[in-house]
Amino acid sequence: MPTVVHATRRGWVYAPFTCEHCGHADHGAVYMQASAGAQAGLVQDLDDSRDLALGTAHGNMEQAGDELIALAPCPGCGLRDELAVRAFVARAKPWLAGGGVLVSVGLAGAGYLASKDALFMGLVVTGPLLLIGVVALVVGLAKRLRSLPGGVVFRSVDPRPWAGLHQ
Repeated sequence: MPTVVHATRRGWVYAPFTCEHCGHADHGAVYMQASAGAQAGLVQDLDDSRDLALGTAHGNMEQAGDELIALAPCPGCGLRDELAVRAFVARAKPWLAGGGVLVSVGLAGAGYLASKDALFMGLVVTGPLLLIGVVALVVGLAKRLRSLPGGVVFRSVDPRPWAGLHQ
């Protein structure tokens, strides 16, 4: 049985920030945590797998931190980057579309079997499809209606995250 190595990285992610509305240029920082796993194969030892998992976790942490800093409201004007907000909201679209398709197909199948006087069999056959579709719709709605994340600190507002850096 292959061995899976898990790794977690946590720390501050720093990224430049420029407001598209007022042009305010600053540096943002956010404290992040990310995890990843890697599978040790026959020709790969545990140290290599651990290094791969740590590298993947670090990359995930950096990417998520950059996305959060891009979503942060500008410390100058208070507005958010429209493209970053649209990308954040767009993550719900596949869930909503997939859930809608599954529910539609499930209801069409149940309706067809009900027209053939097999309503119970229609619900038994299409029930799992309807359940998965409804769950996908609920997840999509939760992703669509969630609030925008916070937690970003800007250098011009609060220099404390940079106090430990040696420049």
